[in-house]
Amino acid sequence: MQTLEEMTVGEIAARSSASARVFETHGINFCCSGQIPVTEACLARGLNPAEIVHHLEQAEHSEDGPANWQTASTGSLIDHILEQHHAYLKTHLPSLQARLEGVLRAHSARHGDVLSLLFATFRGMREQLEARLLQQETVLFPLLRALDGDWGPASHPGGSIQILMEGHDATAAALAEVRRMTSNYTSPPDACVTFDALYRELHELEIDLHRHFHLENNILFPRVRKAGSRPL
Repeated sequence: MQTLEEMTVGEIAARSSASARVFETHGINFCCSGQIPVTEACLARGLNPAEIVHHLEQAEHSEDGPANWQTASTGSLIDHILEQHHAYLKTHLPSLQARLEGVLRAHSARHGDVLSLLFATFRGMREQLEARLLQQETVLFPLLRALDGDWGPASHPGGSIQILMEGHDATAAALAEVRRMTSNYTSPPDACVTFDALYRELHELEIDLHRHFHLENNILFPRVRKAGSRPL
């Protein structure tokens, strides 16, 4: 049996939601960089691997019994992604863009340079996300439900999955840029309540997307790929 030190970030996060929260706390990307060994990921962030592994061990021992998506059915996992993450994005992406527009209008004199770039980055990210949600809901997820692992060479959605994962990488890069532009979601001293709320909601969006992409990149998509590699 592998020790935590021998596992990748994605493998650890996939088996424990408490471990995923440890990665979130320490800024370790567990969704789109999940194939990196945990020791390497820690060193890249300037963190002590032994210390992080200790936190991970504590988290796993204190796990409070959330749903185990590794063993859940594909249909249940898809339902969770739709109900928790797709629904969140459909509600929050429009409201976040509206809030961003309002803050840009109100604070363009002092913070227009940053807010204009932030708005452009967010708008591009939103457009890409909404296109991928539509593709998943109308094509990929119905196919996964219908075939339920009974793949043939013509039906296996490997190409679609690769495109989606590349899209996840692009969104993760945009999120990193948003974090950089907002100084780790730290609003300026003259920020109003709405400005503060904007940065807080952008941070919440980042957290939700990391968890969303983790479920797909580290659990759902590998499951589909594994099923497709079985001999017919």
